[in-house]
Amino acid sequence: MSINWTKSKIQELGGCDAPCQRVSVQGNEVEVVESFVYLGYLVHCSGGSELEIKRLAAFVRESMFTLDQNIWSSSVSLETKLWLYSL
Repeated sequence: MSINWTKSKIQELGGCDAPCQRVSVQGNEVEVVESFVYLGYLVHCSGGSELEIKRLAAFVRESMFTLDQNIWSSSVSLETKLWLYSL
């Protein structure tokens, strides 16, 4: 097994002000990123959850908008839509 260095990235925690652009690991250049999604959760270099909350709120807003647009669609029953709204 070997590491795919073109897909590998590094995140610097706690120092988002001026992160490095590239880091050398065992002679291979690796990109430094401010944030990434891991197991569906946004991890940001600030260590806070504010950006993740905003991302989830936008996802829910879009989902509810889609549900509103399809309110007359027969693919989802009215009972199911009302149940989703009550959550």
